[in-house]
Amino acid sequence: MAAVAMHGGVLTDYDMLNLGWPAPQPLPMKATTLQRFVPAAVIATQSQYEAVVRWMAAYDLRPGEFVKLSGKHVGKQHVSDQAMMGKATKLGLCTKGDVAAPFDGDVRRHKHALVHFGHAAVSRRGEGRSRNELMAAALAAAVSLDDKSYAADYADSL
Repeated sequence: MAAVAMHGGVLTDYDMLNLGWPAPQPLPMKATTLQRFVPAAVIATQSQYEAVVRWMAAYDLRPGEFVKLSGKHVGKQHVSDQAMMGKATKLGLCTKGDVAAPFDGDVRRHKHALVHFGHAAVSRRGEGRSRNELMAAALAAAVSLDDKSYAADYADSL
């Protein structure tokens, strides 16, 4: 709804870091998730966001659909925005892009300009560091990639 109120544009999770990706103009013809169907970053016009929100609000959830099968949610009804966006993509309401990717352990090698520091990626690649520490180090490295001394400091911090 926030993206609708702002007349469209890019909407990201708090743990998505932009390392130089400029949003395209004009916006795409369909709402587009930028990390396959993971809704951590979505770009759309106001009317495209409205269409997806209306579809989600009217969706008739069937028993057992979108149930999380692990952790504390075993057997409990759980509707995930990721699962819904995956379904919306299959139905043609959205399209999926490849601009963003999960954090892979080293932002300097990252081929994507949008990096998602999601729970799974941080758990796998974070080597015990917090999401905030990883994002701060990645941002410092990205800002200073032309300055070899800062880049070396980042490498030493890993």
